[in-house]
Amino acid sequence: LKMDSSNNAAFMWVKPDGRLLLSTRYHVIIPCNMKYYLFPFETIVCNLEISSYKHTIDDVVFSWKPNGILVPENAVADFTVSLDRDQIDSEIYSFDFGTGNFSISRASFLFHRRSGRFFLTTYTPTVFLVFLSWVGFWINRSATPARASICFTTVLTMLTLATSPKSGDDGINNSISVRDIYVWICFAFVIAATLEFAISDFKLKKKQGDKNILLDVCQIDKCSRFLFPIVFLVFNIIYLIIVAFLVLKN
Repeated sequence: LKMDSSNNAAFMWVKPDGRLLLSTRYHVIIPCNMKYYLFPFETIVCNLEISSYKHTIDDVVFSWKPNGILVPENAVADFTVSLDRDQIDSEIYSFDFGTGNFSISRASFLFHRRSGRFFLTTYTPTVFLVFLSWVGFWINRSATPARASICFTTVLTMLTLATSPKSGDDGINNSISVRDIYVWICFAFVIAATLEFAISDFKLKKKQGDKNILLDVCQIDKCSRFLFPIVFLVFNIIYLIIVAFLVLKN
């Protein structure tokens, strides 16, 4: 917990009946545990507790005013911040070593990451690169330069996307998340399409003029046109189910 009180605004009121009102504003930075493995679909709960370490309830009692907690819009970049109304309370607690009863006020804040831009910058380009790697299945098997250029271009682009920084947060960049798993599995699909081209081209050049080899290569391309999209669709369905389960669980 870091508290900066050097430049805080404070004022004191002394009422005619002798009562004293002291008001002070504090700037507080509170650490919060992040769930980087769910990036970019995290929902984080940050708890705030305010109490006195020195003064018992005979001296000070903490309580929230009705609607006393305000959460400004766009308070945190990349997150939507909301207040968990069910977790706002004030209570009295006591230490076991008998120093007295103390007042404490609690509040919980929910941080939902705005994942929309990650669909545009990560998921959508990744899916289209996988689709692009399948174009070679429809190109004439003898057009080796055209198929090779598509394969190597998609591989290099996917590798750049997979190894590029995910965010300005070092914690996210140094952790494995569901985003990384998706991108690397898509990279595996692109590699598989490249291997399919390599196998077909090798068989075609190994025995040129052999009709059986030519039919075998044609059969591989035809099977790949349907097998790759079906497997990719199944993978996406499983991925969405697992991510939804993890998000709801946490």
